Amino acid sequence: GVRAVAQVAPLKGLTPRQEQVLDACVAADGDGDVRELLNVTIGVDDRQAAERLLAAILGLRTERLGERGLAEACFQAYERVSGDNFTADWDASQAQTLGAAGLAHMSADLHRMSLEQWTFEGAPAPDDCALARDFDPNSEVMTSNCWFVTEFRPAAVEVKERYSFLNPEQMVLLQTGFDRARATAEALRSLRAMPNTASEVHRGWLAAAASANEAVALAQRSL
Repeated sequence: GVRAVAQVAPLKGLTPRQEQVLDACVAADGDGDVRELLNVTIGVDDRQAAERLLAAILGLRTERLGERGLAEACFQAYERVSGDNFTADWDASQAQTLGAAGLAHMSADLHRMSLEQWTFEGAPAPDDCALARDFDPNSEVMTSNCWFVTEFRPAAVEVKERYSFLNPEQMVLLQTGFDRARATAEALRSLRAMPNTASEVHRGWLAAAASANEAVALAQRSL
């Protein structure tokens, strides 16, 4: 047993007390508790805190930060944010978005009511509208015209003067369409100016998570 081994170098010469400590730590029936043997005491509060820390560290054995869970899903979603994630508050169906399909739908409505093509800067051009240009209120109304809608133009008064051939009900519908188109153009400008730092934050999170995982693994190996 331990006492027999203690007679062999380099353990030869252990005191009885040292043999008891060794026995408590390495013998099959040892409990590892050497506090009484070494006359070491620990307060109740400190002991409970240590037990809670030990339980917390042991509980992390199956968990690794940065690999799955809500945080990772959140980062992946925000890294792919586009116009499709922004819907118009006037559309109860939530189909009108700042994505390509939503913009094409709005362009088609304006074309149907005004007989001219309208599109948005940076958006896929509608059919027969490959060369859109800035709106010219002095030009004739022609089905071949293709204009950009901006957050300011065409203004309501320009719409009223240009499409005077519409009846009052049609004019209300067209003015509403252009009100929404101008708001959409402003929203698009704001969206493109908004920096998306999700990828940068994600990389920082993964680096911090890797460091935390390494620290937990080190603590577990030290138990």
